[in-house]
Amino acid sequence: MKSALDEAVIVAITDKQGIITSVNDRFCAISKYTHDELIGQDHRILNSGYHPQIFFKNMWKTIGKGKTWHGEICNRAKDGSLYWVQTTIAPFMDDRGKPYQYISIRTDITAQKNIQQITHIAYHDDLTGLPNRRSLLKRLNEDVKECKKLDTSFAVLLLDINRFKNVNDGLGHKVGDLFLKEISDRLQTLDSQKDRFYRLNGDEFVYILKDVTRVEEMAERMLSIFKESFNFLGY
Repeated sequence: MKSALDEAVIVAITDKQGIITSVNDRFCAISKYTHDELIGQDHRILNSGYHPQIFFKNMWKTIGKGKTWHGEICNRAKDGSLYWVQTTIAPFMDDRGKPYQYISIRTDITAQKNIQQITHIAYHDDLTGLPNRRSLLKRLNEDVKECKKLDTSFAVLLLDINRFKNVNDGLGHKVGDLFLKEISDRLQTLDSQKDRFYRLNGDEFVYILKDVTRVEEMAERMLSIFKESFNFLGY
């Protein structure tokens, strides 16, 4: 059984304070720590800094109530490399119904997460985080096929920032980037589904609108984001 577990999953047992009391060989292999280095430590030894404190606070709140917790965690190995694990933490309960130790069973999902990250980078703009031209073309192809099939229509709104070159030349590319980022943030406040704005290139943004009767309304809302000043003093 131990041999099978070592081949398949990463296992650790901790006491009720979260101090590690037992780990299997696969845990050592992926974390690059020895058994002796891990026993007596808590899992902060693996903290990558990726997750906010509230993430672990909620995790402990769940298992502290005797419930099983499931989630994905990014850990840092001894050599500084990051790895992702799909994690299940189950409490062992005493006669009073209180947890006295926990077992965590993990599987390595680093490869899958890397693929997701690569895919996200390929289809999103680095600066604004908006879907990029490649993503827009994919979306348009899908929407055109859907409209032909259902005999419906959709609208494409193009927003081009006039005299953006003056911002870049006069204030520098750093301010220009801040300006574009702020525009994208404001645009996204108009999109409840968070999936219809795209950065086409440079200072051009695109919005896909399913309800063609709302074109004028949406155009006015897009222009309205410029009513409030853009202030980058002290950037």
